Amino acid sequence: MPRPLILGALLMTSLIFLVGCGGEGQETATTLVLTHVRVDSGDVVISGTTDLPDGTRLIVGFDVSGRSDTQPDIGVQTLATVSQGVFEARIPPPRREEFREGPYEISVSFEPRDQNEAVLFAVGLRGQKLSGPLVVEVDGVREMVLIETRDLQLSVTPLTLSFQGPAEFEPGTAERALAEYARAWRDRDWEGMARLTEKTWVTEQTNPARLLEAFYRSKALKGFVIIDVEHASDLLTRITFIIQWETAKRQIIERQITAGVIKGALHSSTGERVDWGVDPLSTLTGRAPD
Repeated sequence: MPRPLILGALLMTSLIFLVGCGGEGQETATTLVLTHVRVDSGDVVISGTTDLPDGTRLIVGFDVSGRSDTQPDIGVQTLATVSQGVFEARIPPPRREEFREGPYEISVSFEPRDQNEAVLFAVGLRGQKLSGPLVVEVDGVREMVLIETRDLQLSVTPLTLSFQGPAEFEPGTAERALAEYARAWRDRDWEGMARLTEKTWVTEQTNPARLLEAFYRSKALKGFVIIDVEHASDLLTRITFIIQWETAKRQIIERQITAGVIKGALHSSTGERVDWGVDPLSTLTGRAPD
């Protein structure tokens, strides 16, 4: 092996040894302290100090205090990066009824996974160098968890979630097709969505249902209301609607979207275009409602 490669291999082996094994038995007392929790322009701003290394990524959470383990998880989280011993996170409170009144639970946690090499060198691959009252051990890995309760004056306006069903629209209309499409999305019926999708797009895809699942699976649809219909031509209807979906972080997102619904299938005997299909790409972008 050429000398540069040998030296590189030795250096890499030394780094792995130092990160994984170095410091065994040399625990470091580590701190996480909340210094300020305040409300700014409707967001909750959480800041604190730590002696964890710069570049450490912390998970900062915000929830309603006192919820039991049997209740749905409605808390939200974000990441904060340590810089010069300080961290700060800004979290928009979920627009849910539960968040209108406190007290609220603030959490800050550290996990060795997904940290950079410098952080792992300081704390150990399994967090074995961590010590102190905030340290917990999970499956042989040491983590840090800080939880505090605070009273805050939040102004939370819960979203009104309503869902227009297909029965509210005449059969054979573009509005009915879009409502059926939305219902299939809500029910996570990807095959059903594919049957309601514009046919030219469907024929161009190897597995349209799988692709639609990739588009929509991270958005749990909660609300759907049509607010405007434009009959652009005999073959195209543009429908504007408002939807609300819940993200994996339990945030409710509201968007106004204008989708194209296209009459695209030819009847085998009459040649008449009879069924409507939703252009899926037109449903993927939108803006906050007025």
